[in-house]
Amino acid sequence: MQIYVNEQVLDAKLSGEKNIAEVYDAVKSWSHENKKYILGLRVDSQEVVMSALGNISTDGVNRLDFYIGDEMDMVQTTVEELDRYLDQIGSTLFELENLSDLEVSNLKDGMHWIDQIMNSISSILRMDLHLSVLASDEFRSEPIDEILKRMRQAVDKFSALSDRESIESFLEDLRNFKAFVMKLSLQLRMVGADPGDLTGILVEFNENIPSLAEQIVSINANLNAGRDRIALEILEKTTDRLNRYITALFAFDFHLSRAGDKTLADITINGESFLACASSLTDLLRNLSTAMEDNDMVAAGDILEYELTEKLRAMRPYLTEIGQLMVARK
Repeated sequence: MQIYVNEQVLDAKLSGEKNIAEVYDAVKSWSHENKKYILGLRVDSQEVVMSALGNISTDGVNRLDFYIGDEMDMVQTTVEELDRYLDQIGSTLFELENLSDLEVSNLKDGMHWIDQIMNSISSILRMDLHLSVLASDEFRSEPIDEILKRMRQAVDKFSALSDRESIESFLEDLRNFKAFVMKLSLQLRMVGADPGDLTGILVEFNENIPSLAEQIVSINANLNAGRDRIALEILEKTTDRLNRYITALFAFDFHLSRAGDKTLADITINGESFLACASSLTDLLRNLSTAMEDNDMVAAGDILEYELTEKLRAMRPYLTEIGQLMVARK
């Protein structure tokens, strides 16, 4: 049997392991000694559930493929797994009118797993779940731990009552939590980006603020002219770009905090911190989305033409300060 790690043949031989579970434990121990983590495993090119590894004899396997990464790789893989699990919960509950005892039990086990995952991730990333910055981008400006608390309470109540109304309430929090997880996944990909790439993204952000402001004004002009489809297309592209830029900012902030350097939270201009300015910008994007959903064109127009462009231009001094931090770190 050949053992591969990240597509490279492992220069080691079995030392009496009789099944794949024992091999897995040996590789896991070796990985931890090198501050690495097992991210995935394939047995003869097939994925196999962990509980079945003990039933697979080493004599019947030709090739094992281990995928190993560092701490951040492990967190990214875990977050992606969490995102898939949330999709699974949502699709299962979407059309149910009530829950069986087995489904309630599975949800309780799932919430326990979610709590464990979030505690581990928050510890590794030094992320305070009581802060709303990561949770406020598209839905509600609310601490993520409050959303998780309501989800736990809802699951506990399902044992006594699981009508459609209570399921819908749980799904609303599930959607908000999934939005947080999706954004966290994007941020983690940014964190793993080359610092030079982050610098390029933030320089691009600073240079493009005038054109972004013009695009935002053009959205309002198209809405007033009845060109709603064009307005929505520009809005979607502009929002995607802003989310990418803001995510790069928080990724850079993560690198600063890990190094023990001055962080973006320390940057204050005219009495307003960078985090407050960035949070206001994302709050405006959320309010704009709500106004568009409610077909409140007056509110949407005010946000587009005045508030959002003003807040976007207010970001430039912060980006200048951040640029100086980047230069200092080189």
